[in-house]
Amino acid sequence: MQKTLLLTLFLLSSCHVGRTVIWNFAAYDDYKKFDRLDVAAADAPPTFQFDKTGNRTVPIADAGGAAFLQDKSFEEFLTDNHTTSFLVLKGDTIIYENYFNGYSPAAPHSVYSVSKSFISLLVGIALEEGKITSLADPVKKYIPELTDSEIADVTLQELIDMESGIDFSELYYNPFGDLAKYFYGTNLKKYMRQAKLKNESKKFDYVSVNTDLLGWVLESATGQSIADYLQEKVWQPLEMQYDASWSLDSKKHGTPKFSFGLNMHTSDLLKLGYLYKHGGSYRGERIVGSAWVNRIAQVEAHKNGQPNYKNHWWRETAYKKTLNAAEKDRVLQTFAVENAAGSTEKNYRIFTGNYYAAGFLGQFVYVNPDRDVVIVRTGAKQGKTDWVGLFGVIAADCGTGSD
Repeated sequence: MQKTLLLTLFLLSSCHVGRTVIWNFAAYDDYKKFDRLDVAAADAPPTFQFDKTGNRTVPIADAGGAAFLQDKSFEEFLTDNHTTSFLVLKGDTIIYENYFNGYSPAAPHSVYSVSKSFISLLVGIALEEGKITSLADPVKKYIPELTDSEIADVTLQELIDMESGIDFSELYYNPFGDLAKYFYGTNLKKYMRQAKLKNESKKFDYVSVNTDLLGWVLESATGQSIADYLQEKVWQPLEMQYDASWSLDSKKHGTPKFSFGLNMHTSDLLKLGYLYKHGGSYRGERIVGSAWVNRIAQVEAHKNGQPNYKNHWWRETAYKKTLNAAEKDRVLQTFAVENAAGSTEKNYRIFTGNYYAAGFLGQFVYVNPDRDVVIVRTGAKQGKTDWVGLFGVIAADCGTGSD
């Protein structure tokens, strides 16, 4: 009986289905489960200063905040909602930083799909260096192994905006699904070579295989591992304070889990938001061009039903009945709503100008350029709250610009 049990566990642990059952789907310290590539930090002094007043209470408007906190202190609220870290940067000053639920600021944290926004940053850099010539290029140009596959002619633009039409199920907690295979499987390139297209026109569909393909393109185009390219072009120029790592599918195949494998200290996530808030520059040095950052805000005029996602970043949206001049250029969707009188009136879903990187279990890097604010929240679980709505309330109470 004992031998049978041990054999069963061995067989289960040797495939992605078994690992999903044994390990569950994900935890914030998943970096411990996998082989990984190291990313070395820069030897540099801290970039940001702490609020010298000693007042570390997060700014949160009474009216807006009450709906979130529900008579709890901010720290109680964060603890109860499975938060591991919460940081607020205003200008160059950290006005709030705290850690919860057993997480230590000295430990790495798996950031999951926030990895996608780092991949996007590297794509932008590779484009500017000429290592990738155009987003209009098909993947087969950089990955000859895919020349005879169904996805050979998928373009890099379609990948980065999640419009590839690749057949992939982004269902969490399904041990037999595509996501579990890509998360716990041991041969990512084999899975990508087997990818198929859906029998429908290409439209927005958030699936992680798109990022995995972009990662493969990056490594092929640059001739470097994703970890080495990240270290050279981002980690050290941004003067990250801590080493990071990128999880691999297996020691044998050594392919990074491009779409969700980055492990890092959460205080360094502020640097990603800070870079984008400053149009791709850091301390006067350009890391990536402003045009790449501004691509997030591109809204196609007269095209209804645009996604709240661009360039591997999520776009914060709001619903309006009337629009001011600036908002007219940010309309993603126009729709009719029946009012109390029984007649229909136009409503709009607009891009607010704020955007965020997001990962499984509630990892966030929120950028509010107008308020000069970056907010980082990481978690062991998503929790039961509208995090982006809360970030907006906090940013609104931070004043405008560098006030």
